[in-house]
Amino acid sequence: MSRSGPRILLVAGEASGDRCGALLVRALRSLDPRMVFTGIGGPRMREEKVELFADSRDLAVVGLTEVLAHWKPIRAAFHRAAEELRRSPPDLLLLIDYPDFNLRLARKAKRCGVRVVYFISPQVWAWRKSRVRTIARNVAKMLVILPFEEVIYRRAGVPVEFVGHPLLDILPAPMEKSRARRALGLDPQQRIVGLLPGSRRRELEAHLPIMLQSVARLRARAGDFQSLLPVAPTLRLSDFQPILERYHDLPQPTLVEGSLRW
Repeated sequence: MSRSGPRILLVAGEASGDRCGALLVRALRSLDPRMVFTGIGGPRMREEKVELFADSRDLAVVGLTEVLAHWKPIRAAFHRAAEELRRSPPDLLLLIDYPDFNLRLARKAKRCGVRVVYFISPQVWAWRKSRVRTIARNVAKMLVILPFEEVIYRRAGVPVEFVGHPLLDILPAPMEKSRARRALGLDPQQRIVGLLPGSRRRELEAHLPIMLQSVARLRARAGDFQSLLPVAPTLRLSDFQPILERYHDLPQPTLVEGSLRW
């Protein structure tokens, strides 16, 4: 029997992080198939056989009120991750975005002597620049997806490498329009407007009503079209239904679950 490989604790707290985490796991396993991954993520990471002890769908929140409403699962996930670091330290803690949670966890890892790599930088260049100091103290290496981020961290003395944007690895080849419309059940003759309210329930509640009202106004001014609404992996159809029912008198979008690649 082959010896177990390096153990990596991987933490992704929302849909985009789950997607990037799955890509990372696939790439790392191509280098060493013996690698063992555990942590926090969503359906895409689970498909890559990551052993998850918390679901990112329970953690994908925005704003103080939603954090308070989901405090129990967030706290439970954090304590479980901290316990893993203390009782069974992995070879590496690999953090993806989700800064308020992950930067606290990085401090715990530092105290436990666990090396921390952070993929997809918090937006320190846009707000809360002081987080660079926290990162410098606790993160062994930053892997950034925007070129100018590398300069920011290098100036702050943080080991950093620009690795490119993960979207470039997952964008599908363009599909012929008529085939895409048929696959989505759309009218081939009508124009299409995409509605992208976000991947968290709080974003959905804040943005979707405004988007539905905007669609109605656009139709009144610009003529008929159909709207398309992808369902993020961190959301469920049941999250959409109360909003759509509340605005049942407005034009309803076509909801699309799952991957948009065929």
